[in-house]
Order: sequence, then C-alpha cells, then structure tokens
Amino acid sequence: MTRRAAPRPVDAVVATRLAPPRYAGRLVSRDDLLATLHAGRGGTLTLVVAPAGFGKTTLLAQWRRELMIAGFSVAWVAIEEGDDEETQFLSCLTAALDHAGIDAGRGALDVLNRIHGSNPETVAGVLVNELAELPGEICVVLDDFHHLHSAQVIGIVQHLLVHAPAGFHLAIATRTAPPLKLADLRLRGALTQIDFRQLRFGYEQARVFLAERLREEPAPDLVERLWRETDGWVAGLQLAAIALRSGDLAPAALDSGAYARNLADYLTERVLDGLPADVLEFMLRTSVCERFNDSLCAALTGRADAGPLLRQIEAENLFVLPIEDAGDWYRFHPLFAEYLRKRLGTRTDLEARALHRAACRWFRDCGQPIEAARHALEAGDTDAAVDLVAASARSLVEQGQYKTLVQWAQRLPEARLARCRGLALDTAFALAMCFRFDDAGRFLDLAGHGPPDPQQFAPQAVRGIIAVFGDHIDAALAYLPAWVESGRCDDPLAVCAACNVLTYAYTEQGEFERARQIQVSARRFPESARSPAELVYSRSVLGLSHAAAGEIKRAETCYREALARAESGAGRRSFPASFAAALLAEVLYETNRLEAVEAVLAGRLDVVADGPIPAALNRAFVSYARTRAARGAADEALIVLERMQARGEELGLIRVLAIALAERIRVFVLLGDQSTAAALQAQLDALAARAGDAAADAAADVRTHAVIGHARIAAGGDPQAGIVDRLRAEVDRANAAQRRILAVRCGVLLAVVLARLGHDAQARVQLRAAAGLARGLGVLRTLIDEPGSARLIDQLARRAPPDMEPAERKWLATLCTATAPPGSGAGALVTLAEPQRSEALKDREREVLRLLACGFSNKKIASTMSVSVETVKWYLKQIYPKLGVSGRGRAVDCARARGLI
Repeated sequence: MTRRAAPRPVDAVVATRLAPPRYAGRLVSRDDLLATLHAGRGGTLTLVVAPAGFGKTTLLAQWRRELMIAGFSVAWVAIEEGDDEETQFLSCLTAALDHAGIDAGRGALDVLNRIHGSNPETVAGVLVNELAELPGEICVVLDDFHHLHSAQVIGIVQHLLVHAPAGFHLAIATRTAPPLKLADLRLRGALTQIDFRQLRFGYEQARVFLAERLREEPAPDLVERLWRETDGWVAGLQLAAIALRSGDLAPAALDSGAYARNLADYLTERVLDGLPADVLEFMLRTSVCERFNDSLCAALTGRADAGPLLRQIEAENLFVLPIEDAGDWYRFHPLFAEYLRKRLGTRTDLEARALHRAACRWFRDCGQPIEAARHALEAGDTDAAVDLVAASARSLVEQGQYKTLVQWAQRLPEARLARCRGLALDTAFALAMCFRFDDAGRFLDLAGHGPPDPQQFAPQAVRGIIAVFGDHIDAALAYLPAWVESGRCDDPLAVCAACNVLTYAYTEQGEFERARQIQVSARRFPESARSPAELVYSRSVLGLSHAAAGEIKRAETCYREALARAESGAGRRSFPASFAAALLAEVLYETNRLEAVEAVLAGRLDVVADGPIPAALNRAFVSYARTRAARGAADEALIVLERMQARGEELGLIRVLAIALAERIRVFVLLGDQSTAAALQAQLDALAARAGDAAADAAADVRTHAVIGHARIAAGGDPQAGIVDRLRAEVDRANAAQRRILAVRCGVLLAVVLARLGHDAQARVQLRAAAGLARGLGVLRTLIDEPGSARLIDQLARRAPPDMEPAERKWLATLCTATAPPGSGAGALVTLAEPQRSEALKDREREVLRLLACGFSNKKIASTMSVSVETVKWYLKQIYPKLGVSGRGRAVDCARARGLI
C-alpha cells in the first residue's frame, strides 16, 4: 500500500510561489484580453491554454491586479511537478489562500490527513463549505496546471468547479488542455477560455513590447520583421530584444549569436526536455516540410498512427498550429520549425536526404510539383529535380517567385538545362526580373536560337526587360512595340510582360497616353489566361502613368487594386505585393499619411531592394526615409538612404544613386550640416559629369538631381551663381515633359532661393504658382519638405494678397498645419527638434499612485504589485519630492490635478 506523503506545513510553502513573478520594465497592456477576462469573472472558470512563452502567467498577473483593485481576494499558486499529490496540492492551495488573507483550506487539509482513504469529493466538499462561509468575492489562480495529472488532485479541482459557491472563481493557466470535464460549464456560459491565437502579440503590441525592452522606439521595418519571424510569440520577441540590446543580433539577421543560443536553450528546457522519444522523433522528421497533414506525416515517419499522434501533439500545444482555410494541414511555429531542422541537421546527411526523398514522392504523387521540386533538390536527386523544376517553372514565374526559380535552376547542371528550352527561357525571364542581366543573357544563349515557339516565353520580351530596367529605354522602344503589335507570340506571359515594360518606358518618357494604350495589346488575352503577377504589374504600371501625369487619386486606385490582388494571390511579402506597396507609399506620403506609409512598407524594404524595378526602389526608400525623418528619426532616414545608395552602386543605376545623394543632401541641410551636404554635392556633381555615357533619359535625370542638390544647399546658405537660371530651366523642362510633381519640387526650391537672394516679390509669385500646381495635383509633402519652404509658405499665408481666392487661402492653411512652427525653417523635419521630456514619474511610481488613490494600504499595494512593503515605502520616498508634497493624500490630489492618474 502506498504511504501518504507527510503533510507539508502551510507556512513551509515557498513564498515566491504564492504570487506572480516580478517583471522588469513595463508590461504590455492586454486590454482586449483583460476585457474578456472581466466579462467572465461572474462565471466559474477561466482557462488560459497556450504553449510555453505566450504570456499566460503575465496576462493572469495583470488580471490579478485588476481584480484586487475591484475588491476581489486573489490567491495565487505556481504549481510545480511535486504538487501532483493531494496532500501536497492542498497544502499549497491552503498556503495561497492564507497568503491572500482567505481563511479556508485548513479544514479540508485536516480531513485529508486524519481520515485514511478519504476520497477527493469529501475533501473538496469541506473546502467548498469553508469558501461558502466567507464574504466577498474570491479568485484562485492555479498557474502551470499542466503539472497536475493524478486522479485525486484532478478530482478535487473537478468537485470544486461543480459545486463552486457564489462569489468564487477559478483561473487556470496551462500548456495543455486540462483533464477536466468542462461541457456543463461551457453549456451554462460559466467558462471563459483564451488560447494562443488570442495571446500572441499583434503588430502594435509587438512594437510597444520591443520599445520598452530596447528603451527606444524601434524602426517599423524591424518590428514587422521580428513580429513576422516570431509569429507574435512573446518569448521569441523577448529573446530577440535581449540579443539586440547586447549587440549579438543585427536587425537584419535573426539567426545569430546569443539569439540562436538562447532560443535553443529555451526550447530545449521548456519544450523538448521530457518529451517521449517517439514524439520528439516524429516532430524532427516532419520538420523537413513547411506544412504537413496525416498522410504526409505517415509517409515521413512510417507510423500508422500518424494522424492521432499529430492531433495529440496539437492538443498538447507543442508549437503545432493548424493552417487556416487549408483543411487538415498543419505547420510548426516558424522559430520552432527552424530549431527542429537544425537539430535534425546534426544527424547524418543520408537520413535527411531520405526524408526529403519521401516528401518529394508524396508531393509528386499528389500533383504538387513545386513542393516536390524543393524536396528533390534537397535530396540531391538531379534527374527528378530537373523534371520537377521544369514542371514548376512557369507557375513560379506567374506567381512572381523569381528568386526561387533562379536559385533552383542554378543548382541544376547547365547541360541538362540546355535540353529544356522552355525552362531556360523562363529562367532567363526570372533572372532579368532579379536584375541579373548578364546571367539572363547566358540563359538565353542556353536556350539556343531555334525556331520561335509561340507557346514559349519569347527572348524578345526578356531583352526588352533588360534594356528598360538598365535605363536603355530607346533600345527597347526600337523594336519591342512592333514585336508586341505583330501578334506573332501566343504566350500571354511574354506578351503581357512586354506590354508592362513598354507602359513603364513610355511613362518615363512622358508619353502617358501611349503608355496606357499599349495595354490594349495585352487585353487580347482573357484575365484567366494571364498570370497573377503580371496582372498586378499591369495595374501598377498604369498607376505609375497616372502618378507621373499628376493624377494622384487615379494612381492610388490602381495601386490599391494591384496590392489587394497581390496580397491575396502571392502573399504580403511577395515581390508583386511589395512592388505595388512601394508605389502606393509614394502617394500616401505625398498626401501626408505618414502612419500609412510605415504600415504599407513594414517588412517590405528588403524585398523591394532585392527586386528588379528601379521605380519601386526609388519610391519605397525615399518615402520611407522621408517619413522617418518627418517623425523625428533623422539618423534612421540617413541609414535608409545610404542603403539605397549602396544598392544603386551595386546595380550600376545612376538614377538611383543621384536620387539617394540628393535626398541625403536635403536631410543634412535641414539638420544644419552644410559641410556634409557640400561633400555629398561634390559626389553628385561628379556623377552628373560622367552621366554622359549613360542613356539619355537617365543622364538628364541625374543632371536634374544635381541642380536640386545645389538648390537645397542654397536654401540653407549662400546661393551658387547661376542657380536661379538653372532652376528655371528645370521647371520649364519638367512642365514640357508633363512631369508635374517634379515641376512642383523645382518650383518651390526656386521660390526659396529667390527669397534667399532678397527677391521677395518674385519668390511669392513663384511660390503661388508651385502651390497652385500642387493643389491641382493633390500633393502636399513635395511643397513643404524642402529647406526653407515652411517659413515661406507661412509668410505667404499671413500676408495673402487681396486677389487670393478662398480655395487658395484654405490650401495654404492646410500646408501651414503640416509644416514646422512659423519661422522655424525646418521644413518637414519639424520632429527632429529636441524631444519633450517625459513625465518625471516612472511607470511603477504611477502604479503606486493609482493604488493609493484606491485607498490601499502599503501592505495591500505590496501584495497587488508583488513587491515587498519596504519597496512600496521606497517608491513613496521617490514620489513625494517629484510631486513637491509630503503625504499620501496630497500626493493623490496632486497626481489627479496633473492628470497623472
């Protein structure tokens, strides 16, 4: 017969188990979840179920504080493995009740120790009666409930739930669904349940969390990347923040240094240690696949019970997540999947190859060649890989997955590729779309010069893409329009790609109507025959033609249609979606929707930078840099522009280089650093001097940006001789080419320079002309962003001439609202001034004040905040001098008067 364990004295329970853990820094408020918990507090049970590190304990700790403020008595027990025995469990529960000032539990513990063989119902019945006699509302929190399995302990909890007295509530945090019968509670609406889907952070919560732990506002692009890579997993974000602060994690690389080590330690200690060997083996084998179902798991593991085991792993919250809208498919959490694959990689290469071969066979037999191809390549099966990549190439191109096709094709023997003409041509197109023009030409050579196949991608289209993206627009226009209009090619992808390239080319030359008309040739193919990516590009380049003509609203409509189509078809971080987002960002920025710019570009700059289209690179990086500068992060704006310049140098794009240099000059002038701006201008002048060897359009643009750079420096210092004439020439040239936004930019700079030279009357005339053109176009930021423009606009608004119409006055008022304070001359960088000081009181000091205002004693404040009474006294000593008071009552009055609580 098993001997009952000796009873643990109630006062022997470690005190730290009777309150939530203390947290360094401010917690992210989970207002939505707290509202859910508050709504269910009149029921019997709150159940929070999620894997390790999703913030279960933190959420209940926040709720505990709110309950105590609302008048609840709250007992907290941090369950450990040794508590899975009724005496130990009841001792801990009684100690928690006693710690919370609740006189209950000792009678039940006495019955358990005195009456041999007492059943759980008897023991729980005594506890229920003790609780029923107490006044007020009581909540008991059982944290880490997954350590409890014994029938006796579960029986006590079950009986407590069934016969819970009025005013009693139980809250359970657990990694796995508890072995409790909850159907009746659910039917009666007495159960509130929260799972990992609700617990994982959204983007904004991740931003607040990282800002607190990094002690600075993180860049939106970094937040989005970490949020996406961690899938909102709180522990993953915390480990990333630690690594970032220690310098072990570069913002662009999650898998490095301390982050990888800490993640491995966390997952091993908190998740994998203690798992049955067969379950761990099952997870390692299935991790080779991005997604899996019962049948695929059976093929990978050889287990007939793969389905039930997969369901068990999901129920135990081992980071296996169902894929929404995908039937019975599952995936691992991204970080967990990566860790499992690395752990699998420590085994023999033969074992991993065998798993990939099994996955390849399964996907091939199911008619899914793209996933089969990936596994064939990983398995090193060249023969199967060639056939599967050839079968997948067109689908990858149509979806805009150019880099995937390029990476796959380059892993195959070129001798085999030469015999697959269609694959070589598709790969040449993908390489051109990745801005790898030399490699694209090599693959065109591999495809040979055989008779044209109207059903295969046409070499003419690839050469047209290379010419236009390489700024040799005239070369493309020399032959591509005639080829498109001849109708000799029946491949929708090739013809429509050529039409999109021509629309872009004509737009660059200012021939907007011709740019739109060329799309008629693409419409001879029904939408069902055109690729999803090509349709996105078609709407995007049409938007470009409208934007270049100053039709901002029509451009935005096109961009939004393209973005919606790309996100639904290819995913948020696909290049088609990122391309449309880059173009949309420019419109959003011009119309002063700065938060929308950050939101639409978050997590996409790296995709745009790797992409092929200079128009996307220019618009995304400039819009993002200007937005960050306007929001007070000049240093970050400069880093983004330096990255843009480096990419332009890498690709040999002089137009991108010129724009990046001119934008950096603008920032330094606005910051008052004329010497650095002058040094950058020297680089820009040198670029303009050697631009004669480039295509005519690109060379002209470089020279224009050199003039703009000089004008910006003149706005912040002494104007260079001849700058007025050069600016007038640029305004005339921009108007003649119908590049109206460029005309606005050069026009407002001309006004600022004229004012610098003392020609105030001319400056006002020029500014009114530029402002009138901008109002007609609906653009705002181009007017107010330039150095000195804010002051000039303010002066014109305050000294409006009698002939100024009401609409013009209203427009100037709108501009003044968006610019710096009058006379600052800071343009769009108004937030780069010294930031206001934050409140002197820290978050924890405010919390003490809030509890003081509730009438709490020092002891109750200490219990609510999970600190000692001495700590509360220390906080009060810090608070009083900051508020200039000498007592509790005056501190509360002062805090309320200042709006601090």
